[in-house]
Amino acid sequence: MNRALAVCLSAIGLAIALAGIGMDYLLPNASPGLSLPQLLVIALGIAIAALPWLMKTGPRWTSKGVGLPTVKTAAKAIIITLLTLLALEIALSVWGIATYFPSHLHDKDFKVISYEICDERGCRLNYEGIVELCARGELSGRKCKVNRQGYADSQDFLVQADYAQRQRILALGDSFTQGFSADLGKSFIEVLEARFPKAVIWNAGITTTGTKQALDAYKELARALRPELTLLGFYMNDFADNIARDRVGIQLQDSDGKLIFRAYFQHDRWGNPLDLPAELVYAYALNGANPPTSELERLVGLTRLGSLGLRLLDGIGESLQDRSLPRQAELTRQLLIELRDAVERQDGQLLVIVMPRDTDFAAPSQEYGLAIELLDELRIAYMPLLSRLDPQRDYAQPPDGHWNNSGHQKVGALLSECLAVFFSRGTLADCEHISAP
Repeated sequence: MNRALAVCLSAIGLAIALAGIGMDYLLPNASPGLSLPQLLVIALGIAIAALPWLMKTGPRWTSKGVGLPTVKTAAKAIIITLLTLLALEIALSVWGIATYFPSHLHDKDFKVISYEICDERGCRLNYEGIVELCARGELSGRKCKVNRQGYADSQDFLVQADYAQRQRILALGDSFTQGFSADLGKSFIEVLEARFPKAVIWNAGITTTGTKQALDAYKELARALRPELTLLGFYMNDFADNIARDRVGIQLQDSDGKLIFRAYFQHDRWGNPLDLPAELVYAYALNGANPPTSELERLVGLTRLGSLGLRLLDGIGESLQDRSLPRQAELTRQLLIELRDAVERQDGQLLVIVMPRDTDFAAPSQEYGLAIELLDELRIAYMPLLSRLDPQRDYAQPPDGHWNNSGHQKVGALLSECLAVFFSRGTLADCEHISAP
């Protein structure tokens, strides 16, 4: 075996072994530790790297270095390299490693539906689009609860003559605040509305959003509505949602009547803005994927080995964009400060409802600890719910992580006690369920 060929084989083998060791970082949802597929990839790489040495013809370095291979030797090296890559591609296929992009795009007729609108003023529901979908029976229940301003409320957010004489509450947040997984009339906001019929309570919760959306909604609504109390539902994925500012919701309906909702980020893995044709985005959304940014990326992403490389680049891109939890926490801190100060300028009070994941009860996550730490640091009143809810009784069945009717009603009852104190004394500090500055 030629020395140059031996060097080439050794390099390829080491690369394959390193890829096997780092498979946890390359594949989505991989479990920590060395699995059987990883061990096989590592073993294959070591075997290829050791082959020249086992044949006692490994690379021998001289004072002149390794000479340039002949055409015949180079051809052998290329053929062996290609065969090795092909074998690895087949092995990854047998193990069920998914390609980065779908190998075949289903060619279906579709139409774009308007379910949510996001622009410089934040995100809102599309009143006309939802009314049309509900009239056709394609949406029902809570998803049909929307007002003309694009929020999940049965009343329009318009200033009424008697508002100055009524108690006014503005609720901000994501799908928890909107009331997902609770029957109509059973969400914690609706519990408050039933408990305080003389108060006016506006529900501005919008699913899949974070603190940035809450701040945008407050800026849009508070000047006219002048809420005395602002409630912010803070769920643990808000840290990550606050980073994703250029996310656009794609809403399609295919020829079979299936509704497709997908979040599409308008930047590449390096953070550069993307301006891809809408037809391309829609075609991949129909197939449950984001589109390639170039033809070369598409071709690479159709192979298993190329898919591993693209996932590795995704990880590097996220690192370069600093999407780590400390960065998320710092951005969230700035948004909370801005919201707190905006509420104070309106002579109102802010209460944050800290909403744990169902997994936080066994062992509180880092996000939960950070949320409490930030609110204490910023001297913002909050209601911690970790000791108040039961993960089995009060949460919907997986994979739905929202509260069920029981969870919503428990939170509504706790908030009702605190609102009664607030309405009578003008402060939240006297409610035992609240940690106040």
